[in-house]
Amino acid sequence: MPILSELNKYLQSKISQGKDDYAIPKRWMPPNYTGKVKLAGRKFFVNPYEFISNIIDNLLKNAGKDVDYSKPLSFIKNVKEPDWIRTSILYSAHVRATAAYVHDQTTLFVPIDEKGYTESGTFLKMLMLIPYFSTYKVDSIYLLPITQASSKFKKGEVGSPYAVKDFFSVEKDYHDTLLENEFTPNEEFGAFVEAAHMAGMRVLLDFVPRTGSRDNDLILEHPEWFYWIDIDEMNGFAPPKVEGLGFVQPSKENLKIVYNDEQVKNHLKKFRWDPKTQNPQKWENFIKLNKDNPDFLDEIAREFKVITVPGFSDWINDPQPAWEDVTFLRLYLSHPEEALKYIDETNQPPYVLFDVVKSSLFPGKEKNSELWNLIANIIPFYQKNFGIDGARLDMGHALPDELEDEIIKRTKEYDPAFVIIAEELSMNNHIKAK
Repeated sequence: MPILSELNKYLQSKISQGKDDYAIPKRWMPPNYTGKVKLAGRKFFVNPYEFISNIIDNLLKNAGKDVDYSKPLSFIKNVKEPDWIRTSILYSAHVRATAAYVHDQTTLFVPIDEKGYTESGTFLKMLMLIPYFSTYKVDSIYLLPITQASSKFKKGEVGSPYAVKDFFSVEKDYHDTLLENEFTPNEEFGAFVEAAHMAGMRVLLDFVPRTGSRDNDLILEHPEWFYWIDIDEMNGFAPPKVEGLGFVQPSKENLKIVYNDEQVKNHLKKFRWDPKTQNPQKWENFIKLNKDNPDFLDEIAREFKVITVPGFSDWINDPQPAWEDVTFLRLYLSHPEEALKYIDETNQPPYVLFDVVKSSLFPGKEKNSELWNLIANIIPFYQKNFGIDGARLDMGHALPDELEDEIIKRTKEYDPAFVIIAEELSMNNHIKAK
């Protein structure tokens, strides 16, 4: 639904209340800007409401009449093929960082400064950068994940955008204080997409279909869609090292060595059944008390003595540490078929190991159909609600072929020109893609 014009009307209504004290770098200044500007060194000071409204005015002035720019650009241009990606000039951006700036020029960077300006990147400030992108002939903007992220087990001061808490919500921290409470982050992102389309730019998003944050919202409804370990195993958790193998991916040929390794055997003993399976009645009571509790994972740990397991690489003996802020989604309700000869199928709780992660090569017999359907509907949600033009699949190489095919099918049914970019670890596979 178009929202850019409404947002612009709001900005215009605030111009008289704004001050010429909003610092921006020289590069952000459009060549055709007609508003009031104060110059200090290499920095410009503007009225933020006037500045952004001026940019939007120019976009609206050059936009087609009665064209719905909230739809994919392929709809607007009547394009049916994804070949546009072959000649596209992409600008990759992390909203939080790309559009960050110290606007009050009086302090070190803070998310919101003393004047109330949002210094972290926002969708509104990404919109400000569209003229800047245009100077470099950019025609596609690829954004790192904008889905609502978690700060649980965060690495550093802020959480990773890849630790997705809610697959169907836009990151609330990308809201700009200039808009107060008049617009939601979803609406602000929608306005950005509209503006990009008016400038002839497509918008692509990064999606994370293989993992979720350790406290992903789906846990409350489907704890069985996740993997759990004993809470006492949390400290110092790391993927097992396998003697006799180097830095290699799991294969049918080396799986026996993997499962016979003592570290792997001890690793499997750390896993527990999900809290709902452990005690259905206790879980039902727990949900009644904690369905709106943002710290529900802490309560699960206290009540059930289990916690979601950190993620890790699908490469055996990978030196990188565990991914403490994310956990794998349980794509199969059964263990990998190739692993059944090495484990106690009945008594072994669901677990994460290199072959489980690489479900594209080691599928289970019973797929988690409801979860697959949800995953396959994530990108279409953003196509239909925001008009995005393409996507990158994080860890797409670890998805079962059937699920990956379904994801592609649903996106193409809505927009045949939609582009999907794979995360690929083998440099030679680009030949297959062509």
